[in-house]
This record gives sequence, C-alpha cells and structure tokens, in this order.
Amino acid sequence: MAAERFTGNNGKGMLGVCIDGEYFPAFPNVAENIKQLRGMEIHKDDVIVTGYPKAGLHWICEIVHMLLCNTTQVSKFVTGKAPEVVLHMEKVSLQDLDNLAAPRIMWSHLHHDRLPRDMVNKHPKIVHIVRNPKDSAVSMYYFCKRLPFVKYDGEWDDFLEMFMDGKVLYGSWFDYEADWQQKETNVFNISYEQLREAPLQVLPELSAFLGCDRSPEFLQKVAEATSFENMKTVKEEQMKATPLPYKNGVLYRKATVGDWKHHFTVHQNERFDALWNKKMPGAGFSSVITN
Repeated sequence: MAAERFTGNNGKGMLGVCIDGEYFPAFPNVAENIKQLRGMEIHKDDVIVTGYPKAGLHWICEIVHMLLCNTTQVSKFVTGKAPEVVLHMEKVSLQDLDNLAAPRIMWSHLHHDRLPRDMVNKHPKIVHIVRNPKDSAVSMYYFCKRLPFVKYDGEWDDFLEMFMDGKVLYGSWFDYEADWQQKETNVFNISYEQLREAPLQVLPELSAFLGCDRSPEFLQKVAEATSFENMKTVKEEQMKATPLPYKNGVLYRKATVGDWKHHFTVHQNERFDALWNKKMPGAGFSSVITN
C-alpha cells in the first residue's frame, strides 16, 4: 500500500499509509503487518510496551530489557526491526515476532483494539508509558520534520492544529490514551515525567511487576545506563552504522520535561487545556499536564 499525503485544515501535511481511516508511517508492508497482528498468538511471558509516539518507548524498552535479562548493557535496539532483541510490532512480520527469544519484548503505538486478540486470553504483562501530550506534540513535530518518509512540510503552529485535531500519524493522542485507560488490567502505567525525574522510585516497582528480583545496586546501574545522556551517546554511535533515516538526532533530541513552554503561545496553551478538559475528564494521569 503506497503512502499518500494527508493535510490539516491549513493545507500543510505529511506522508502516511491510510488504514481504515487512520494514518500510519509508511513502513514496508505496514498494512499487512497490522492486519496479521490481530491473529498473533501471545505467550504468557510476553511483555508488551505501549505508548503514543514520542512518549519514550525506546527508553522504557531498554529499561525493561535490562531488568528482564539482568544486564546493564545497552542493547542494539535502534530501529525496532529484526534481528534486534526488542521489536516494533507493526513494523515487522509475524515470523519475526515468532522468532524472538522468550521472554519476548515487543512494543507498539497501536490502539489496544489493533493488537492481538489473544491478549485477552493470555494476559501478558503490559508496560504503558504516558507523557505530557504538549511535550509529545513538540517532539513529534521535530520528528516528522526530520524523517524523509514523513516529510511534514508545515511549521509548528500548523502541526499543533493537526495534533489537536488528531490528524497525525497514529491518530489522536486523546483517543489513544482514553482507549488504553479503559482496557487491560494487567498494565503497569508509568509517566515519562516520573521516570525522568525519579527513576529510582519507579524501577523497584517496575522490576516487581515484571517478576524480577533485582538489587538496589543493580537498579542504580540500570538508572545510570539508561540516563538520557548515556542513551543518546550510545545510540547515536550505533546509528552511525544504521541506514537513514535513523540518524542526526532523530530518535534522541532533548528529552526535556516542559519543553512545550518554549513552543506554545498563551492562547495555544489555553486552547489545549480546554481540549484536555473536554476529552479527558477524570483522567487518572492528569498530573502529567504541567501548567
């Protein structure tokens, strides 16, 4: 299925593959991959990491991998494709996923209803990360500007309108998070902000959820190994041997909590907060919205 350009109300837009009215990155065979995922067999020891784009999935996947595999060595997980040890579910084939060694660590930006039906029966562990959508919007803007297979041609103001309208890759942040909050019970919910600011408060709980018995000393080493500074250095070195587009700071830009304050105008922030209040009443993670 070929990529097509889709636009916001201002005529600015980007490239994506349309599947049932929702746009996805133009990965090879993405439509077939997503279709086949529904019938995928799940194992009880699988760990699935979920979150909206630019919420920190590469980061949390590294942490999960270290905890499960009892290592502090940063993996060669860069692109999310085989033969790497952590796979991006909608980006690879079922065969690639089946070939992963147990316990399988997989990640996805997909809505719950696009993931394997067998999750309902097997109840795999799910780690769901949520980030302030204002920061996600800013990070996603730069990401879409830099990726040659997305080719976003607008500026920040244009992109924010598309983001608020849900006319971006993977759809509306609000619909995505509302969907996930209503689904699975075997989920470890974590905020990007909490993990960034106090990792040693989060790691013991995450380790226990995953069924790992890791010492405080080991968790300290994991926190150091997965700090943004170390991850950026190691991953950018790995990316030098990786085909474009995973270069030039595309995956690791700033990781700053509250960077949105340097991009949103007062009016944009007021409109975004009004949209939040309309779309997410009673959301259990409202603390991620910083004022």
